[in-house]
Amino acid sequence: MSAFAAVLHKNDEEPRIAGVAEALGSVTGRTATAVTLSRCALVAAPLHADDPGEPVRMASGSTAVGRMPCEAGEYAFAEWDPQAQRLTCGRDGLGLRLLYVAEARDAIVVTNVLAAALRHPQISPALDDESLIAFLAHGSPIDEVRTCYRDIRVLPPGHTLTIDARTFDARMCRHWHFPVPDGVRRTDAEILDEYRSLLADAVRDRLDPRGTSIFLSGGIDSTTMAAAATEVAPSSTLHALTTRYPRYVDDVELPFTRAAADRLGLPLTVFDADRHDPWHVDPIDPPLASPLDEPTLGDWRDALACAAKHGTIALYGEDGDALLRPPAWRALRKADSLTSIGVAAVRYAITAGRRPYIGLRWRERMGIVRPPAAAKPNWLTRDASAALDGSQPATVLGCATEPLPPHPTRPEAQSILTSTTISRHFAATIAPETTRRHVELRFPLLDTRLIRFVTSIPAIPWCQHKTLPRRAYRDRLPETVLRRPKAPLIGFNEGLVAEWRRNGADAARPADPVAGWIDVPAWTRTLQTGSPEAVMAAWRVGALDAWLTARSRMPKGAACTR
Repeated sequence: MSAFAAVLHKNDEEPRIAGVAEALGSVTGRTATAVTLSRCALVAAPLHADDPGEPVRMASGSTAVGRMPCEAGEYAFAEWDPQAQRLTCGRDGLGLRLLYVAEARDAIVVTNVLAAALRHPQISPALDDESLIAFLAHGSPIDEVRTCYRDIRVLPPGHTLTIDARTFDARMCRHWHFPVPDGVRRTDAEILDEYRSLLADAVRDRLDPRGTSIFLSGGIDSTTMAAAATEVAPSSTLHALTTRYPRYVDDVELPFTRAAADRLGLPLTVFDADRHDPWHVDPIDPPLASPLDEPTLGDWRDALACAAKHGTIALYGEDGDALLRPPAWRALRKADSLTSIGVAAVRYAITAGRRPYIGLRWRERMGIVRPPAAAKPNWLTRDASAALDGSQPATVLGCATEPLPPHPTRPEAQSILTSTTISRHFAATIAPETTRRHVELRFPLLDTRLIRFVTSIPAIPWCQHKTLPRRAYRDRLPETVLRRPKAPLIGFNEGLVAEWRRNGADAARPADPVAGWIDVPAWTRTLQTGSPEAVMAAWRVGALDAWLTARSRMPKGAACTR
């Protein structure tokens, strides 16, 4: 997707776009092109060879930048209607693509590149202290729309924002809801055929016919995605890439990955993704526009640079675990009758040799299960913790987020896939503005059509231990891969922290203003003796301190670009 921006001036001055265009071009490596239409300027810098080289004139007479709404999802856009003098922008329902809305006294900037908003001369770089404290506490924003800058917001996922350029009134509404069951009854054979067909469509819509990388592991999600890719694209245009971590954990994944790649006829590159120490920064990369809780960003960037050798698109198998998460008892009962659930459970137990998950633990029966609240670290000062507790939800140009109603039959899957913490952090980590590598990750398993289908089929047996993809690709993947249970990456965090300590853990006192939010003795003790997870949370203090220091040294107007 192009790096893009829409700049709307509230007076009769021509929109100022020079710095904005420079920031967009720095992300994609290609010159940005602008079209100025009355008070609105649209700017686009293409990333892919088939991206439009300039803003696109629509049949309706409007001009647009970005990727327009599509069935597949993964889009963000801005559209200017010169006749109505109206700017409309929107973002996909799962929030995989970011879209920032920045407001000054005389200008509004909508863009998918944070640094581009900061390069507009009227947008203030003033920081939001509560959001910075939220980064320390949780590594994520304080709510769906706030950023670390006071005057810059993020359009919430699945929302459309409309701005009237004559009055500058704004209206925001939810246009996307988590897909609900379609009510169609299918046989087992029809379910398998339709799943394969939909996954093939999802992959096809995201491929680059000139060349596409596939991040491949030995698990079911990425291998079935790769199998679908080989069915819809010539193998000569596909290249598999797998990451391993020999510095920290034993490589148990690679034999399964090789077996899948060999069976599918895919060339495979094995990349060691633990070459750098935590928080490694390459001096040739520009500073981040906002702090990021990602200690292995250096290795992530290197892996994406490897993928970029084969094209500007890479497929990633996120997030089959959430998509196929089995619902608990209450959701099961809303989807089917007691008799149907009982028959399906017995049949599954007989054929699979294990009991299905049906959420009948007593706490679930009583309806008292609640997601655990994210605990604040014990090294936050009382004032910092109180600032978080007293924060109020932010708005976008005065418009509030419209909540997503609970899903009737897949509430757990919806909750995970639309989590603010996950979607914001994940979207920021994969954004080309962050990675600074000319490659875009795409996610076939998060295709809206696929989600709608999975919510429409019986959770027993299809969502039990990923029965659906295992059976759907029974004839395409090695039996060792299909029968393999889920194998999480065990020991990575422990190894990362242990080596950091061996190499001389640095617990230097953070500078102001970070020090005012930190109980330094408690923070130091956590770094020295805390669990790996606690230590990795404490690392955020150093990350924020380093980001603020780098930011203070940047020349004015050079906002996070090179």
